[in-house]
Amino acid sequence: MATQPSNNLILSAVAKNLTVDFVGRRVLHGVHLELHPGQLTVIIGRSGSGKTTLLRTFNRLNEHYPACASSGTLKLHFQDGWQDIYQDGINLAELRQRVGMVFQNPTILPFSVEKNISLLLKLILNLPRSELEGRVESALRQVHLWSEVKNRLRTPAAVLSGGQQQRLCLARTLALEPEFLLLDEPTANLDFRIAQKIEELLLELKTRCQIVAVSHSLNQARRLADQLLVLKNGSLMSTLSPAEFQQPERWQDLLTEMF
Repeated sequence: MATQPSNNLILSAVAKNLTVDFVGRRVLHGVHLELHPGQLTVIIGRSGSGKTTLLRTFNRLNEHYPACASSGTLKLHFQDGWQDIYQDGINLAELRQRVGMVFQNPTILPFSVEKNISLLLKLILNLPRSELEGRVESALRQVHLWSEVKNRLRTPAAVLSGGQQQRLCLARTLALEPEFLLLDEPTANLDFRIAQKIEELLLELKTRCQIVAVSHSLNQARRLADQLLVLKNGSLMSTLSPAEFQQPERWQDLLTEMF
């Protein structure tokens, strides 16, 4: 277990010289960053700037892709202490339980609403049947979906609306009680009303787990972010606080940079 970084700030994650290559092409260039507990961090940048690649470094999901090579350090602060997640011998299954991820498009399982959650609880946490019902309900309540599906738990998840499916995926991840939550465009392709619900939910959740999200929407980033990471061509160009990115001139710079 790694020791805590030597500074006086309360931190939840520290990356130094984080680099990712795919098939010999550098996609992420020596990123240095710090995250703070209770803050929602949003990553922005043009398409192809490396946003999703940076997000996937937090659970080493980039390694599922061919010819990926990562270097540098990324230390995460879990309940039991600091850990450099790129050290040899780390248990990736445990890491991805503790660092949950929700993807841009809903990735529902071809089962019922209930089984989309209970199956993972059985397989990953080995929970007894007596605990599954309560855990499923709790997860669905967290994402404000319980009242909409409580009478349809045996219904195939595929019949849910897009917004409901996205919240089901979020509930499934939260049921595993992650300490970090990664979100890749969590409101993409959703109508305004559902997107607003999910944004409100994220603001609630940031007090329970560390959230890092990718967004293509500057307005959404402005509404949600406690810290804004601006990527360009795989390099971290700026790390901004709300006081900085709310300034009209800085906001105009971001608009120019993005579009």
